[in-house]
This record gives sequence, C-alpha cells and structure tokens, in this order.
Amino acid sequence: MSSKIKDSVRKKLWALSAGKCAICDKNLIGSNGFIVGQECHIISSKPSGPRYVQDLNDYNDYDNLILLCANHHREIDTNIAIYPIDKLKQIKKEHEQKVEKRQKEQKREFVFLVKINTGETLGNVILGNDSWTIATEINNPYIEKISMELDDSIRIMLDLQGFLELQDKLEFYNKLDGYIKTLTEQNLGIYINTSKKRINGLVVSSVLIVIKDAKSDFCFIKRDLLT
Repeated sequence: MSSKIKDSVRKKLWALSAGKCAICDKNLIGSNGFIVGQECHIISSKPSGPRYVQDLNDYNDYDNLILLCANHHREIDTNIAIYPIDKLKQIKKEHEQKVEKRQKEQKREFVFLVKINTGETLGNVILGNDSWTIATEINNPYIEKISMELDDSIRIMLDLQGFLELQDKLEFYNKLDGYIKTLTEQNLGIYINTSKKRINGLVVSSVLIVIKDAKSDFCFIKRDLLT
C-alpha cells in the first residue's frame, strides 16, 4: 500500500470531478484559489475506519477515492449504512458523467491529429499524460471492439504506472503495435492529439486517440473537447 496519493491520481480525481463535490456539486476551489475539497477514501485503510476491507491492493488508488466537500465527507463516514461502497462508487461515476456531458456541451472546435505508426510512440504518449479519450470516426462493430480492447489496455497500464518496469513497458508497446498492425490491414489508423488544460486551477495533460480511415499522416476533425 502506498503511503500517499500520487500526483497523477490526484490530478485525475480533481479533473474528472471538475473540482466539485460528487454529491452536492459544490465548487471546491474558491475564487482566491483556496482549496476546500477533500480527497476521501471510499474504503478505509484502517480496521476501525468506515467501509474497511482487509488487504486492498492500494487504498490510494483512483478507484478508491471520491472528491467531496467537508460536510458530505463527514456525512458518508458517519452514515455507513446509507453510503456503502457500491453506492459511493455509483455516485462518483454519475457525477463524472455529468461533468463530462457539461464540458462537452461547452466547447466544439477543430482538432489537429497526427498519425501514430509504432506502439512505442503511442505508448510513450499515453504514459506521459494524465488522462485519455478514445474515439472512433466510423460506426463499425469491429472498430468498437478494438477501441474497447485498447481502452482496457491503457487503463491497466496507467493503474500500474508507479510500479512499471522496462519489460512491462515493452510488452505494452508490443500490444499497441499489434493494434496498429491490425488496423493498418483494414486501411485504418490511430491518430492522436495531446493538450494541456487548466481545470479549476489545475493543469491536466490529456491525449485524444482517434481511430479512423488512414488517408494521410495527419488530419483535422471537429469534436467536442473537454475544457
């Protein structure tokens, strides 16, 4: 178990929650930049703590954290029967979905993307960013399947990023090479755009990954972007 929350996990939590309480949607960063939000554990690491589960792999993992105001932090920890583990995870999920929907409605613009030809290049970009989004420009069950497999692979690697060794990265690059080769055989390609955005005072780096017809080494698409 890690002794503290990693910076990458903290950034992801605040960014995907838009700096708001997952229960009441209160803004947790004041106009003066003073932070009033609390990074709360869904499952406590202490046997006497709320919703304790023994031998959890990492109590400071992103999946075990929820962003709350002080009032709701106190409420969930004093009303454990009302706020069991599954309910808190559902609250967090629904809050992040609402945040994503609001953000997508706020901004729509052209995005410049570059084609990626090797798994190592794609892997380095993925591991060098705080978050990712995978999109497809073609409605095709086959592409959707590849997209889901790629998303799962990225999620696993980022969850383990603090413990990765060289061999783990090489295996990840090889897997990405396989996806690129499979798509190339179908005249498809992986295109990416990386960006840094300031969300409620925090700078978050993200990568947009798009699977589409491979016609050139770069392209423009019009999409809803996170702000």
